Parts: sequence; C-alpha cells; structure tokens
Amino acid sequence: MVRHNNQLPDNLPQLQNLIKRDPESYKEEFLQQHLHYKSTLEVFHLEPTQFNKSLDELVTFLAQIRKNNIICREKIIARLYSLIGVADEPMPESIFVYGHMATGKSLIIQSLLDYLNYNVSYVNCIEHLGSKHLYNYILDDLITSIKELNGDTQSKYNCDNIMDFIIALKKISCNDKRPIVLVFDKCHKIRHFDVTFLPAILRLRELAGINICTILISEIVWDKFNTKIGTLRPIKIYFPQYTKDELAQLLLLDKSTNYDTDFYKSYLNLFLSVFFRFCRDLNELQHMAKINFAKYVEPIESKRIKPDNIAALWRNISATLRSNLEIIYLRVSTNDFLQPDYQMSREIESTTKLALSFELPFYAKYMLIAAYLASYNPAKYDKHIFMKQSSKKKKKIRSIKKTKEDAQKKCRVFTISRMLAIFCAILDEKVDINANLLAQISTMCQLGLLSIVGDNITQLDETKFKCCASHDFIFVVAKTVGFEIKNYLSANTVAHCYPNDLKTYPQEIIDILQTHNIILDNEMRMTFCKALIQLRNKSLLEPTALLINTVLQNFMFSMLKDPNVRAAKMSVDIMIELYNKNVWNDVKTVNVIATGCFSKITKVMVASLKFFLGTHSVEKESDDSDSDDEPNMKEIMIANKVNKKTKKRQKQLKKAKQSFIKAKKKKSKAPQYNFSALHLIHDPQDFAEKLFKQIEKNNDRFEVKLMTLDVVSRLIGLHSLFLLNFYPYIQRFLQPHQREVTKLLQFIAQASHELVPPDVLEPILKTLANNFITERNSADVMAIGLNTVREICTRCPLAMNEDLLEDLTRYKHYKERSVMMAAQSLIGTFRRIMPDLLCKKDRGRPTEANVMIKSSKYGEIRASEFVPGSEVLHNQSVENTEETNDTDKEAKISDEEISDEEVSDEEIDEDELTNESAKSSINENKDDKTLTLSHSENSILQKKNALTKQEKKAQKLEKKAKFKSEKNEELTAERKMKASVISTERLLTDKDFRKIDVALAKQDVTYIKRGVKRTHDKVEIDKSGELVKLSDIENIYKKRKHDKVARQKSVKKGQKGRDKFGFKDRRQNPLCSTTNREKRKGKAFSMLKQKLKTKVKRSFREKQIALKNHLIKQKRMK
Repeated sequence: MVRHNNQLPDNLPQLQNLIKRDPESYKEEFLQQHLHYKSTLEVFHLEPTQFNKSLDELVTFLAQIRKNNIICREKIIARLYSLIGVADEPMPESIFVYGHMATGKSLIIQSLLDYLNYNVSYVNCIEHLGSKHLYNYILDDLITSIKELNGDTQSKYNCDNIMDFIIALKKISCNDKRPIVLVFDKCHKIRHFDVTFLPAILRLRELAGINICTILISEIVWDKFNTKIGTLRPIKIYFPQYTKDELAQLLLLDKSTNYDTDFYKSYLNLFLSVFFRFCRDLNELQHMAKINFAKYVEPIESKRIKPDNIAALWRNISATLRSNLEIIYLRVSTNDFLQPDYQMSREIESTTKLALSFELPFYAKYMLIAAYLASYNPAKYDKHIFMKQSSKKKKKIRSIKKTKEDAQKKCRVFTISRMLAIFCAILDEKVDINANLLAQISTMCQLGLLSIVGDNITQLDETKFKCCASHDFIFVVAKTVGFEIKNYLSANTVAHCYPNDLKTYPQEIIDILQTHNIILDNEMRMTFCKALIQLRNKSLLEPTALLINTVLQNFMFSMLKDPNVRAAKMSVDIMIELYNKNVWNDVKTVNVIATGCFSKITKVMVASLKFFLGTHSVEKESDDSDSDDEPNMKEIMIANKVNKKTKKRQKQLKKAKQSFIKAKKKKSKAPQYNFSALHLIHDPQDFAEKLFKQIEKNNDRFEVKLMTLDVVSRLIGLHSLFLLNFYPYIQRFLQPHQREVTKLLQFIAQASHELVPPDVLEPILKTLANNFITERNSADVMAIGLNTVREICTRCPLAMNEDLLEDLTRYKHYKERSVMMAAQSLIGTFRRIMPDLLCKKDRGRPTEANVMIKSSKYGEIRASEFVPGSEVLHNQSVENTEETNDTDKEAKISDEEISDEEVSDEEIDEDELTNESAKSSINENKDDKTLTLSHSENSILQKKNALTKQEKKAQKLEKKAKFKSEKNEELTAERKMKASVISTERLLTDKDFRKIDVALAKQDVTYIKRGVKRTHDKVEIDKSGELVKLSDIENIYKKRKHDKVARQKSVKKGQKGRDKFGFKDRRQNPLCSTTNREKRKGKAFSMLKQKLKTKVKRSFREKQIALKNHLIKQKRMK
C-alpha cells in the first residue's frame, strides 16, 4: 500500500480536478487516497467538508473520540492503522507487539479492531494448556462473532491439528467476507506448545489463502521465540514506556471532581517525583495515586492547610509517599493501607516487639539459642554440627531404629548438660559455668521460654527441658547478638541428620530451578545452587543428577557463536576461568576457545587470544615452597616460651602452626603440571594459517595485531610449523623507530626453529644487522639487535653465515659495555652449538663436552642409543680401581715413550756416524774397475739418506699415536657398552640422573687432553625454553643506573610510614610542665659545674648508696 503524507483535499471535486490535469500521474494516487478518504467518512459518519486532516492525523482523531480516552500513542496507532486499517487490501501475515507491562498494548489493539469491525478472536495464552484446546477456542470465538452479526447458526468445529484448523478457517472466510484477525495476548506461553504451532500461526495467510492476520502481544523480545525449525519474522511494533509527562496526562484522567485541574496537576508532580524513578506501571501508579490523594487532602479538609500552600502540603505527604515505596507491589487492601500506622502484619510485629522487649543478659541469650538448637537437632549429630574433626578417622555412629520425627514440627527434650555443651560450642570465647550463669535457666523457665519435662524421680541428677520459644522469636534474639542461627538449622546443613525425612529435598530444589529459573530472584537462585553444592559435598546427591557436564559444555560452546555480544563474551570468560581452575582442561574446551579467535566480535577474539598467551608458563614460584618463607616451628616455639604470654602471641603461634601444617601438606602432594593450551590444538598448522590470513585481511587495532602475531609465533615455534610468509611480513616492521619493536623481535625469535630453511631467516639477520647493529644507532639499539640475533641463532644456527658472524663478533671490543656483553653472549652461544663457524681465536680452549661437536646439516636428526654419561653408574668401585690402574699404565707408558724418544735421537746420530765411516772404507777398498761417483751423484744420495731419516721418525711417531688411539678407542668402546647396558637393563632413578648431570657438568669445565677424542656424540641439552622471554632481548644492562627522579621516588617510598628521627615526646598533654631532667639540659654549665665535681669525688660507698636509692625509687614508680 502506497502512503502519502500530503494533505487531503477539502472535498471530492478537488480530487477530480487533479486527475483531469495529469491523469497518468495522479490516477493511482487518487485511487489510494480516495479509499482512505471514503472509509474515514463512513466510520465517523462525517461530511466531506468537516474533515481536512493528513493521513497520519486520521488515527489520532480516531483515538480522541474513543470513550476510553486513548492518548500518548498517536504514532503507534497510525502505524497499526496503516497495516490493517483497510479491509479491501491484504493485511500482513503477522505483527509482533511488545513492550513493558501497562503500556497500552492490549487496549489500543482491542479498541482499533472494535472500530474496524473485523472478525476478531482474542486469546489469553495463560488460560490454554495446549494447541488443540486453543484451536477450538479460536473457532468458537469466530463463529460467535458471525452469529452476532448475521443471526444464523453454524455447527461447532473440532480440530485436532493445524490442517483441520486451516480448513475450518477457510469455511468461516467463505461465510463471512470480513478480514480475520487473531490476537494472542501473553504469547510467551505458546513457546511450550508443539514445535510446529508458532511457525504455522505466523503463516496462516499463506497456508489458508485468506485475508487473515496474526497479532502477538508479549512483554519479552522476539529473540526469545526462536524455534528449532525456524519461523517467519513478523512486523515488530515496540510500545515504549510512558514518560513522566505522559504519565501525568494519563493520571489526570482519574481526577476527582471536587478539585480543579491545576491542583490535581500539582499533586501529580509531587507524586511522580517520588514514584516515577522506581515504578512505571500505569496500573500501580493509578492505584497508589488514588489512595495517597486521600491523605494529601486531609489537612485541606480539616482546614489546617490552604490548598494553595503546596510547600506545606508536600511536607505533610512526603514521609507517607516515601514509606509507601516499600509496599507498592504488595497488593495490600485499601482498608489496611489507610490505617494510620500501617507497617507490617500484627503477628510479625507482636513477635518482634516481644523479642526485643526481653531484657535478657548477653550470655542468657546464647543460652536460649543453645536450648533451641538442642530441641530441634538430634543429640547424636551434635559432634558433626558443632565440632571440627581433628582426627582423620571418624567414629562410626550405630544406627538405631527410631520412630520418624519431623524436626521442624516437633521439638525434642534435652538435658541441661547437653544444653551447656552446645552453649560452650557456639560461643567464640571461653566462659566459666558459674552460679550466676546457671541462675538464668530458672529465669527463662519463669518467663515461659523453657519448660521442665519428664519425671524427676527416674533421673534425679539430670533434669530435662524443652524450648517453648517460636522460630521467629529465636531469630530476632540471635540477630541482637550477631549469631547466624540459620547456619545450624538450615536443611542443607542438617540434611545428613535426617536421611529418611529429606530424601526428596534435593530433587525438589532441582525441580524449582528447572521450572522457575527465569522468574526467581538472582540471590534466591544462587542460594539454591549453594544448597545443592552442600548436599553434593555430604554425598546426599548423585553427581549425574546435579550436573551433566557434557550438556553444560555443549550449551556453553553454542553460546560462543551467539550474535549477542554479552552472551558470547560471558561464555568465553566462563570457559577460560574453568580451564584455569583445572575444571574443563580437556582438548575439546581448548579447541572451542580457539574458534573464538576468529570471531567477528572483537571482545571475544581478544579474550581468546589472551587465553593462549596467558597459560603457557608454569608458575614455579607459587608451586615451589621457599625455605625462607616457611615457618620454622622450633624457633617459634622457643620464642613463645621465652617471651611474655599474651593473647596476641598465642594467636600468632596458632597461625604459624596452621601455616606450617599447610606447607607440610603441600610438600607431600604430587606436583601438578600445567601444560600450555597451545599444545592441545588439533591442527596447529591450519590454525596458524587462518590467524595469519586474518591479520592480513582485517584492519584491527595495532594491539590486537600484536596479540595475534604473538600467538602465531608461539604456534610456529612450539610445533615447528612451516609458515614462510610470516617472516617477510614482520621483516617490514623491523626498524628501531617502530612502535613495540622489541615485541616484534621477540615474535621473530619465537618463530625460529631448526626446520625453517636458512634462506628464509638469512634476510632477517641481514635486516637486523643493517638496521640495528650499526654505529649510527645508540648502544641500546645495537645491544637489542645482537640479543635478537643470538636468540634466533640459538634456535636455528644454520641461518648465520661465517662472514656475518665475524663482523658481529668484532663488537666484543666496542666501547659501550652493553654492546660488548651482547657480542660476547653471541660468541658464547656459537661456542656451544657451532664452534667451527667462529674464528680460531674466538673458539676458546676446547673442553671435553664441545671438542667433538659437529655442525648438523639442514633437516638432520641425531638419535642416541643410550643416555649420555650413564657409564658412571656401572660398578663405581670397580671402575675407580680400573681407572687408577689405567692411569698408572698410562703414566708408565708416557715415561717409556719419553726415554725412547731421547734414546732414539742418540741412536740415530750414532748410526749416521757408523754408516758414513763404513761407506768410506768400502769405497777406498774397491777395485779401480769400480766407477767413482761424481759430485752430483753424491749429493742425490745424501738427500735420499735424509728423507729416510724423516720417514723413520714419522713412522715411529705414527706408531705411538696409533697405540694411543687404540687405547682410547678401547676405553670409549668400553664406556659406550656400559652406558648402553645401563640404559637398556636398568631403571634410572632421580639420584642416578643427578649423578649423570654432575658428570656431564664436569665435562663442560674439564679441558680436553691432546689426542683424547670421544667417538660417540653427546646429546645437546637445550637450556632455552619453549618461548622467548622479552627480558632476554631487552636485557642490555645487568642493573640500570637510577636517575635523580628515580632515586627520589625510592627515597620517598622508604620514608612512608616511618617515624621521624629524634626525641619522641610521649606525654599525653604537650602543654604540661617539663621534668627536672629536661630542665637540667637547658641550664648553663657554670650552674652544674660544682655538682659534677662532687659526683666525681664521691667514694664507692656513696655511689653504692645512691644507686640503691635510685633503684628503690624506680620500683616504687612501677
């Protein structure tokens, strides 16, 4: 339907003139407006000249002439009229009208439909239990309206399902051509009907093919009506609450005829100034305004105050209005309310006054409370209720068959000794049972609070009593002394005392929570939950009946996807809190929280990211008990014996004992390890890729991007993932002036691992060297860059090349200490993991641990067949003897080798001489026929003889080295065999591992002997943690120097709460006179000179007498 806000013409001829001018453009508009104009005239029986209003003001005119005087809802009525106001046009399928109570929803819809004269059925959903009953009621209502209109009779319809209902509606529509409107008031009740009921009634026009509309009236929003199969969304019309001015107009309609309008308006302004802030319900305000007006005009009728004196009238009625706020929703009768001093019911008032009027002593009130507890609690359960279990074993109570007694209906008798025992138990301080205290029992018997029961002849020594005070009386008495009696009388606390009587009690609480959880008060609902927890702790409730964990988890997981921001944020916060408390610490919870990282709601995404960033570290400081913090019971007991006995020291001793026992129990418990949530993710590769894609796609804040990058870097480092696009992305931001650049450096170090290709990380190192480690930057920037390079190379040493490392190690001689120390830490790192890459002078003296370290290739994995160093555990005593024998043999061998070397050198010289002389004699004795050697041939022979000498010497050295290597190989092979035997055939204990660690640590500091080599590789123990600490990168000073401002802050912080130095005047009155000692300090020395001389000249006896007198005087002063 096309709506126009133009003014309607004064009469129909003007409309005809418009269509004559431009028939094509005004034709449709004329037809539309003519229908509205004609229907308006027919409804109000008006002439065309009497109505000259716009279409939106038409409905306002309709409301103003109604008998019910509907005001303050003009816009809503206009919208309703535009939807269902024309009978010849199709109406919308469904309309949802919602708003607070008493906002005019039902009244306006009913009034409008009455004037439109449609075939209407009004249904109050509270009165109907099911859909079948509702179908029959609607059809009967529609048929009744047809009978009243036409006067004919029709047969009743009986519907069992929605199809029969639709067929019946078609038949009714054939007999009556009027539009059909179904109004469902309090429609939130139909949510419990059949699943198909709500979707069907919202689409009746489509299903039946007739002009029908469904109007739903509710006080809750449409989001609460979601069904499993889905529903058609209706047109929603919201009725807001009335404003203060609108309420004044509505309340003015109930004005009394005896007073004028201005006077009643002034009263309403005073009335609403008190009630408008706390109540907007029109029905309640109408009722309270009518009742309070009678009290408002009382002084006027008695002629004590004039009507125009509003200030005096306000002072008279203000106290009454404020007191009536407490009973605005109690629905009290008018007669009771109009009584002059109405406060509470007479019974409660009399009980309270009676309890407060008793002038009982303090301990007598506790005696009365003890008597009431003895009457309503079984005697055999006093130990469980009033005493703490000191021992681990509890005494078994034999079950005796007794008649069932309801403790809340019938009180028990008790003896005086039991009452006194409970009296001492409920009192916090120790009280002696004396005659004055026992005399209070007879006083309470005379007052009727206690009564003597039983025959005193059978039991002469034990008198039995019974408490006659009511429950309310005891509660008031207990409140006066600050005693929580409900903790000893509640069914949750005493439920285990009555297992037969309270069998159905837990189920009743569960039923209340399941059926009335929406309407219950928050505190009441929390109290019921606490009661169920107490019952579960006492084994009175099965865990499956209390809570089904899987159902609750599924509910929380589904709430995470809720479009409502508060619901999704609350669900993720609850799951994180339960994970941190080790309640839901399974894989399913972690992966559901991981889905929150991709939420479109920023709060949910940030909470999920913080979860993965906050649970990685194990809090060793809190788990490990520090010896300094633990209480030393021996010192505490000795100090308590020596010092003066006071209540404060007794409390301190008690507290120290409790903390000592707690620390002892904590030590005996097994250690609990909190694994990181990042280890529990199902597919970390896919999770990291999606997170990184989200960073590139979304335009989030810089802080959110930092958190996401942190999570991605931790995933890459922990799971050794391949995400090669991550490194160039961060490389763009590696500049000293970049915001939070240290965190970005931490992320790039965390994302480094051994499986990252060196070609990917090599540009990162070059960027760090060019942008950070240059002399144009400050020393702090250079040190941070070197620390980052060290952390990256610790995790991926193959990314560093020899030239770059040589350039970086030259900074070990830099003038700034921070840069020098960072360069030395880089050199120390490469000494441990890859010493071959360093220069020879930077490698240092080799030790047994790193002499045979070999640089592994990319992707190479070295596995050990045994635990390194475990050979020290194999027959230590035998091994010690063997080692001593081996050392003796080695010493002898070394001595022989030294002597052999010296002898061989002498022998070599002698042999050379003898050979030369022999050769010369042979050459002389030869015949002339032998050819003489030329000079050149002699020189060649001498060179050959020289080479043979070196070869002989080298051969002997090779033999010695071969002998030593064979010995070392035998020794290492034997150690390897022992280590493999121990690793495979023996379970190593913590003590054994400590011995192994000591042996390995000894190798790190023991320098290697020449020629001794280890044949098996030692498994490298990576001391670096899974994650990179930000302090490792930012640690450029061992201890920063404090500037002047920081020193002043520390000084002022130490001065807080400290007493001033100097003399402390402890006198209560600072204006009183001074003592003689203080006056003596102000005297001149010439006045005291003679007295000091006499003091010096005193004899020993005089000094002794003076001291004695002084001590006596001091004793008297005490």
